[in-house]
Amino acid sequence: MLESTAISTPADVGRLLSALAEQAREYAVILMDPDGRIVWWNTGAEHIFDTPRSAAIGEHASMIFTPDDIQRGIAELEMRIAAHDATAQDDRWHVRADGSRFWSSGALIALRNGSGELIGFGKLLRNRTKLKEQIERMREEARVARESEESQKVGIATLSHELRNVLGAFVQGLKLLRSQGASLERRSELLDMLERQTSLVHRLTEDLLDISRLATGKMHLKLAEVELQDSLRRAAANVAERAKERRMQMDLLMPPGPIVVRADAARLQQVFGNLLDNAIKYTPAGGRVWVKLTIQDPEAVV
Repeated sequence: MLESTAISTPADVGRLLSALAEQAREYAVILMDPDGRIVWWNTGAEHIFDTPRSAAIGEHASMIFTPDDIQRGIAELEMRIAAHDATAQDDRWHVRADGSRFWSSGALIALRNGSGELIGFGKLLRNRTKLKEQIERMREEARVARESEESQKVGIATLSHELRNVLGAFVQGLKLLRSQGASLERRSELLDMLERQTSLVHRLTEDLLDISRLATGKMHLKLAEVELQDSLRRAAANVAERAKERRMQMDLLMPPGPIVVRADAARLQQVFGNLLDNAIKYTPAGGRVWVKLTIQDPEAVV
């Protein structure tokens, strides 16, 4: 039997943590000062980035980012998000010393002392290139599966049209019934209720039609270049009064340079508006809502 060694002091725990960080070869562990300068770089980081510790210490953490992300200020944005939210999680491309790239999954953690003062950052990441390749294969398989289901979606679209016609007749019948002089208060209230329900079903039917049109390639999108920062600012402005009423703080965390996508501006407003509406609705009064925008090549992520 092996004799156990007691762990009884902070120094013992510190030695264990140091051994863990050094021996976790598949995980990069990077410590930075509050300005983002690297002060420590474990063996895993040497292996993953193909850069010795002596060459990394003293450099800014942006050295591991792609040139495009450096230009967009993503390294600084990560630190801002971590400082606001304690942790900034991301999946993105990083670069090795020889310029080759790999896909990583990681997190940047804000480190604070006992009084809450920011004393630095810790970054943990792992090479997940193989996982990304698997996900891309799954996406392609899903695309093929969607195309094979096209005939079924066409049937759903046809059914939706028929349902809408039936509801139109129902609404007309209600109007005729009301015009025949029914004057009982209760009957009027019932008719009002039926009209409200009919309007709701109409709305659901239209939503179903939108889904069907999108699935069959018949959805008409007004594509144009859209700056996501502008869309998010407008969406936030639309719900600002509701947030104020519930004593909620809303933070917009976005890179300074414009992130432009080709999209339907109205549809984006609809999506962002729904998400913010839900965030305000389900966050307790007095809480905080974050809107974060970043780039994870080749995608913009909100």
